[in-house]
Amino acid sequence: MTRPVLFDAVREAAEHRSIAITTRDGTHTFLELLSASERYAHTIPEGPVSLRVHDPVAAAVVLLACDLVGTPVVHEDPETVHPAIGATITDVPVPGAKVWKASDTLSLWTSPAPEGDVPVRLPQRTHTFRTSGSTGAPTGVVRTAEAVLADGRRVAAFLDYGAKSPVIVCAPLFHVYAFNYGLVGTLTIGAPTRYLPTRSVPSQLVRGAREHRARTLIALPAHYRMLASSQDLFQSTLRRAVSAGAPLAEGVAAALREKSSFTLFNCYGSSEAGAVTLAPALADTAVVGEPLPGVRTRLDQVDEGEELLLKTESLAVGRLGPDGFVPLETDQGWYRTGDLVRSATAGIRIVGRRGSVINVGGKKVNPSEIESVLRGHPAVSEVQVLPEAHHAYGHVPVARAVAKGPTSVEELVGWCRKHLEAHQIPRRIDLVSELPRSATGKTLRDVHRQ
Repeated sequence: MTRPVLFDAVREAAEHRSIAITTRDGTHTFLELLSASERYAHTIPEGPVSLRVHDPVAAAVVLLACDLVGTPVVHEDPETVHPAIGATITDVPVPGAKVWKASDTLSLWTSPAPEGDVPVRLPQRTHTFRTSGSTGAPTGVVRTAEAVLADGRRVAAFLDYGAKSPVIVCAPLFHVYAFNYGLVGTLTIGAPTRYLPTRSVPSQLVRGAREHRARTLIALPAHYRMLASSQDLFQSTLRRAVSAGAPLAEGVAAALREKSSFTLFNCYGSSEAGAVTLAPALADTAVVGEPLPGVRTRLDQVDEGEELLLKTESLAVGRLGPDGFVPLETDQGWYRTGDLVRSATAGIRIVGRRGSVINVGGKKVNPSEIESVLRGHPAVSEVQVLPEAHHAYGHVPVARAVAKGPTSVEELVGWCRKHLEAHQIPRRIDLVSELPRSATGKTLRDVHRQ
């Protein structure tokens, strides 16, 4: 069996008696995490395990324990209802499950794989993350421990993590963003980390950052939207904040610049490639900046425009779908992101997705262009454009719009007629109270697809 990767990195980087994790239930040193993971490693069942935990301490212990013995981990939303892959590990009581008690505040329950379940074969010491489903049905992206470590260290170096640079995290650790930025990056560099519930309100974020003397905040777009409209000010040691998982709402970045001293960074990346860019948030959220050190980019001409290709040591090795593990397809080591881009003065600018371009009777329609026009209407706050099957044209664009002021469908259609070509005008606009979103706030493109 090969050597542990993440366990060894944590053991080498951390001052073992210093505090690694702080939650509302108390503090835990690096030594306590390493010792607990060594004990727990003896109880891990064979084959992949589905990790469904709420507690960051539980996530860290299982992460390190599975790394020790080489067990593949499938990271799942603890509230998910779909069948587990292999045995399930959770931090809430499960009738009939095997319980392991590490302390008064940490217990783990292990349920065996369902009877008759066909074992899924995953490479040793890998981590599988569910995609958001924003562009279709969720699948699993499989990454090696080496790729995960490279990603975490790249982020930690850019954001200047360290023993004297505490981090505060308010994002779900089952998502690849928070897992890399808020768990692997902090543990393997020795940065003390405070975790807050994902549903924390601005006053809790402000208080947590102040009490922890945090230098970096890892949170979701929804948190920054609330902070931008809150009266709570970050008069603290906070210097950097990171947003990922979905675009920032209009005006959020500007509002935070006026009321706080930290720099807000937008992360552009994917489950397959990890962190690609970290750039100060701009009014134009489509501009994602320059690639991080160690990330190489290439532009290829395709029918819809220019597609972004990536090469990085943090690239995934495959995907997990209905047919099991399938190696990731690359073009001689280059990963095709499916993102359509243009060069900008501040770096890369995302203009759409190859898979989302709508063929309307032979004419290519980029949903992003329609969304940009509709967002330009003074009464619209959010919009999403999707393809819908059509008997004559094959597909046509339709839209969902969230209004922030008085308007009507007729008014929005008229607005589109003034700013778009005939084949770009949505054939239907639905006024909705909100757009469907994933756990990180990314809009889901799961309706009207045919």
